[in-house]
Amino acid sequence: MNAPVDRKSSLYLPALVALLAAFFGAKTLKCGSGVTPPFIPPGSLVPSLPSWPVFNVAVRLNGLFSYLAEVTAPPNVRLHKMAGATWVVSGYVARALALHEIPDAIAAHGGSLTVGEIAAKTGTNPEILKRYLDAAEKMGLVATKRVGSRDGTKTTFRLTSTGELLRKDVVGSLRDMVLMMGQSYVHDANRAAGEVTLKAKVPRSGFFEANGKEQWNWFNDGHLEEMNEFDRTMTAFGTEMSTAIIADWVPPSEEFKFCDIAGGHGTTLALILQHYPRAEGIVFDRPEVVPAAREYLQEQGIADRASAVGGDFFDSSTMQELRSCDVFLLKWIIHNWDDKHSIEILRNLRRVGQEGARLLISDFVVGTSSIRDFELVKAQSDIFMLGMCPIGAKERTEADFLRLLNEAGYPQESKLVSLRTLISLL
Repeated sequence: MNAPVDRKSSLYLPALVALLAAFFGAKTLKCGSGVTPPFIPPGSLVPSLPSWPVFNVAVRLNGLFSYLAEVTAPPNVRLHKMAGATWVVSGYVARALALHEIPDAIAAHGGSLTVGEIAAKTGTNPEILKRYLDAAEKMGLVATKRVGSRDGTKTTFRLTSTGELLRKDVVGSLRDMVLMMGQSYVHDANRAAGEVTLKAKVPRSGFFEANGKEQWNWFNDGHLEEMNEFDRTMTAFGTEMSTAIIADWVPPSEEFKFCDIAGGHGTTLALILQHYPRAEGIVFDRPEVVPAAREYLQEQGIADRASAVGGDFFDSSTMQELRSCDVFLLKWIIHNWDDKHSIEILRNLRRVGQEGARLLISDFVVGTSSIRDFELVKAQSDIFMLGMCPIGAKERTEADFLRLLNEAGYPQESKLVSLRTLISLL
């Protein structure tokens, strides 16, 4: 006969272990020194990044508290969150607020409004809106306050720092990402990956199973608005990642030519050049992206030092204008491709790069963080790749990246640079 299970002990023991691990593990954390660029332009997010010691303590505490919240929650509650709130409903709530510009309305009219006031300014149904705002409060997107008035007390809603990121025109906005992730074609692709791709003897991406074509072919086949939305989403991601790169990457000098490969509209290039006034650069992407990229570079006031070039990184003959680059950046590119295509991209860059040119790979690197939540995001992204990208696209370990670089003919001089965000730099 089995001994009775002490449920409290089964919860407290792992919590105690986690607490001790967090305390002692903090002594062995990697701690960078950071980089101060020669110029900090107005609106730069670089000064807002926490110092390395503060960042390390914060992510450790976050990981510990998240773990404690998880292990102390009943299994059925945890599964409800996984199946419903986390993956589906939370995304729907955030998307609804962004779609109807509710955060913008709150921010534009005093920063604190009642349900009725928000509904009047956004054309939404006040009763339904109240339910969405109640859910948004539980998610940490808005906060409430009870205030007195001639008509009695009333509840007002204001944005939290997370809710601010759903606004359209704030630095670091993730509104376009939230809108894209809620699109039916994204859901259909990821659902098909779990239903069809998982069982297929010759697997194809969830996107192909759901839409009959891979993502880029589908975009180019009359889905221009979806492609533009995707590009805007990558632009939003670019701000966050580029800030982290600027804060910890040491450039070869203050005068260099920075080339962002498949860099979309040029968000990263613009941020680099704005922090390094003596640098120049090129953003290289599909020909159809170039007009918008040139317009963006003009808007950012760097068109005299930056250009947009169209081409195909699978065809080195279209990359000849990149021969003058001192630094090549592949930001969130390699994880979109299988090993064969990744090696081809890397080889083409090696062919056009001059002696002494540097290659930077900015991506999720699996297994580089002791923080469980960081590695969870990477694991979830790896599953997302099965839905959205051709088979073979995946998140990789440091050893995986080094193997690709070796097969592409690069010297064994690569090193991993930790950043104060989810991504790393190779």
